[in-house]
Amino acid sequence: MSRVSNERINDIAQKIEDALDGKRRAQRALQDEIDNIYVEESMSTSDFPAAFQSVTNRAVLGQYALIPNGWSSYARSFDVQNLKPQSFYSFWPDYSNLPESNGGKNTVAGGLPRVPELTEFPTFSFTASEESVTVRKFGARVNFSFEMLMNDEWGVLQTLPTDLAQLAINTEDITATEVFASTTGPNATTFSVANGNIIAGNPALTLNSLNAAMSEIRTRTFNGNPVTVGQFALIVPPQLESLARQLVGISTIQVTDVNGTYDIASPISGVTVVVNPWLPVIDQSANVATTWYLAPLNASGIRPSVVLSKIRGRGNPELRIATQGGAYLGGGAVPGLEGSFETDDIQFRVKHYVGAAAIATETMAVSNGSGV
Repeated sequence: MSRVSNERINDIAQKIEDALDGKRRAQRALQDEIDNIYVEESMSTSDFPAAFQSVTNRAVLGQYALIPNGWSSYARSFDVQNLKPQSFYSFWPDYSNLPESNGGKNTVAGGLPRVPELTEFPTFSFTASEESVTVRKFGARVNFSFEMLMNDEWGVLQTLPTDLAQLAINTEDITATEVFASTTGPNATTFSVANGNIIAGNPALTLNSLNAAMSEIRTRTFNGNPVTVGQFALIVPPQLESLARQLVGISTIQVTDVNGTYDIASPISGVTVVVNPWLPVIDQSANVATTWYLAPLNASGIRPSVVLSKIRGRGNPELRIATQGGAYLGGGAVPGLEGSFETDDIQFRVKHYVGAAAIATETMAVSNGSGV
């Protein structure tokens, strides 16, 4: 039996790419090409399905790379090897063994003690902070009939890569958002009295409350070391977007005191508004529209506030097509786009691995805006 030449496969691949881009002429030419292969070659090999798989996956990954995500504004990428729970370690110096004073000088926590001439150097150690990160498998199938494919004139294939890529991005953003929010409000594992990151009194989002929250975070310590946050991400639901942008955009404020009325610079700087549309989807509490979060922008710092993990080497979504079409009487497998043997249906499947966890909860803060 004759085989489909490499040149013809490349030509088909180019037509598939053009068809996925919405070029009607290419879509018609691709359908004619498929018909010709069936007639002339009797589909004696799996060359065409292989070409289709390669190009369609490339189209999905291309769309996946172009669609912006929200999680990178407040989470750090941390890939793992497998689906087992992974330990994320961060090491901090433990100064508890250092003397409070040495050589006649008090030792300031976070600094080195004085070492007089010919005296032994004091020792300190490191402590490890361990958090667990688990990556899980997500995916779905899309099923339609061969007739639907023909009647749609390749419209399904034209939008399918973008749709599947968007689902993968959505899954990443949802997984990262669940570190912050739950159905009952802020995630109780991430934000708690024990963690000390719930803003006292749950104030509404104002210039003063935002400034106070930023200052409070920067006065915290972790293992005796001051918490340092250069820039903040102010994470809000769409309902607070307008207010958040107004507050961050203020450059001067008017002050009245014994000296009169005058303008001073806004105390708010280094804040980026991150509007998270998944917050009101996940959070079903009565305060979802007034809840706001603070976290280091881009999860900067030695200890990231949040990590989002994927499987190393499997960071991109995977697209498959079912191939239960049987075989032609003349020989050769029937490609998936010709429908299954039993019901003539066509199935695509997308699979994606992702997980997320809070690490440095001391760098984060939340208020549900209730004033209670």
